[in-house]
Amino acid sequence: MARVALHGPAGQAGRSSRGFAGTAGSSDRQHSPQRLRRLLLSMIAMCAVFVAVPASAAENRAGAPLTKAEATTIANRYFSEKIAIEAVVGEPTLQGDDWVFPLRVGYANRPARDPIVVNRLTGEASWGGLADLNAIRGGSKPPSR
Repeated sequence: MARVALHGPAGQAGRSSRGFAGTAGSSDRQHSPQRLRRLLLSMIAMCAVFVAVPASAAENRAGAPLTKAEATTIANRYFSEKIAIEAVVGEPTLQGDDWVFPLRVGYANRPARDPIVVNRLTGEASWGGLADLNAIRGGSKPPSR
């Protein structure tokens, strides 16, 4: 690449720039402290916007009823932490303020007597058969895996 000398109005040599096939580029130009400061401030502002957007979205969700996907996550977590038997959590139905998840038990895939219930306003999960299961196990937690 050839260096091209630029001349100011009085014929003085200016800064040089590099270019391809006769085009002058500006890759050698000096950045002033003000320009760097503006660039840094704009980058900080963009980062602040990207951080604030998820926080404001979470604030908007506060107090809103749980979606089907959120309730499914809660029900599956409750199942794996509290119940932990050979069963499958089924598709939920909305009944009043609750998402109701049927359980299908065992190899025969029989419906369980009690479903997992997730309150869509509070996010609390419960299962009517938990007390009986804990009595059979002789404790309050599922066996360690």
